[in-house]
Amino acid sequence: MNFYIPPHINENFQDSLNSPIATSFILNSNSQNIIKAIVPEVDHRLKSGSSTKGTKPIYADINFKLNLGDYLQAGDDEIYIVSQLKIEKFPRCYRILTSVINSKIDFLRLQEATVDNNGTILKQKGWNSIFEKEFLCSIDSQNFAFKANSTSIGLEASNEISIQTQFNFYTKKLKIGDRLYWGTVLYEISSFNFSQVDINFNKGLLTIIARSITL
Repeated sequence: MNFYIPPHINENFQDSLNSPIATSFILNSNSQNIIKAIVPEVDHRLKSGSSTKGTKPIYADINFKLNLGDYLQAGDDEIYIVSQLKIEKFPRCYRILTSVINSKIDFLRLQEATVDNNGTILKQKGWNSIFEKEFLCSIDSQNFAFKANSTSIGLEASNEISIQTQFNFYTKKLKIGDRLYWGTVLYEISSFNFSQVDINFNKGLLTIIARSITL
């Protein structure tokens, strides 16, 4: 990616978007849908299999329709998910914070066996893929959790992970109790955070909390 001075001190932001200093992002894996942005500083890192949210904003072209939960990819570089989105007045542009996509997750659900009209088993009973596809996710391991009781206060190892993914036709159907593998560890969904999903409940950023389980 390119580096540039943040646009709040650049009066010719639109000109900058049309110049070589701009970065072109593929929006939602559609190579025909390109949004241009100014990237002041790349501040995304992968660490121990988890993602760190970028604290430096990306400034993007306001003429494109952009939503929380959208995926951005610059060429063959890493893929990001929009986790914060604000419209700036001057210059008029999107101010975006993102998280790094570090996993593709296949969600599982306990299902009955399915058979065709001839009695042939199409799917065995058990924990099967719900959608038969993987979803781009930014997963952050909650390494430690705060614990307090009558005798002590401190931190203890946590068995939870936080998952950010796009809220869409498929992920809106997920339920508490559904499962997923992250690496070799099996997790079970324990809660959802819909605070960044739009009021019509059809797009946005979905946050999932899942806990490791032992079979």
